[in-house]
Amino acid sequence: MSNEEIPSWSKQDVIDALSKEKYGHSFAKQVAHHLKSLNKKLMYTHRDFCGLGLLYDNNKQQFKFCYVYDGYEDNYASNNNENGIISFNKEDEFIEFLENQCDYSLSGADSKSVFYEKDIWTRNNQRIDKKRLERMIGGNADECF
Repeated sequence: MSNEEIPSWSKQDVIDALSKEKYGHSFAKQVAHHLKSLNKKLMYTHRDFCGLGLLYDNNKQQFKFCYVYDGYEDNYASNNNENGIISFNKEDEFIEFLENQCDYSLSGADSKSVFYEKDIWTRNNQRIDKKRLERMIGGNADECF
């Protein structure tokens, strides 16, 4: 694939600029509390591919990262797994996982991450990152409902 064919969000200089600083325990705990106590979902709700979503499912009592299409969780894209890409039934396990993540690991560009994307089009395309999580915690995320 030539450099002109690579989407702007997936170009190497953009990927290289993503933060590799881990989110840390305190921040991860704030995210968990916000998702769980307010029963929130962080996902875009437009047509077609909406990237990566993060939610707390009250029915399953589960934190979940999932693909989002047309504003809804897409289990098919998550390998037909109704539990998404990765899920956690225990809050402390979710916090431990999230505290060790960073923008780079969630972008899909990190081959060592559960979020790794072989398809370059989905790398760093509408992903969860620290800025979106901070907006959610602050109540300023349009994509949070």
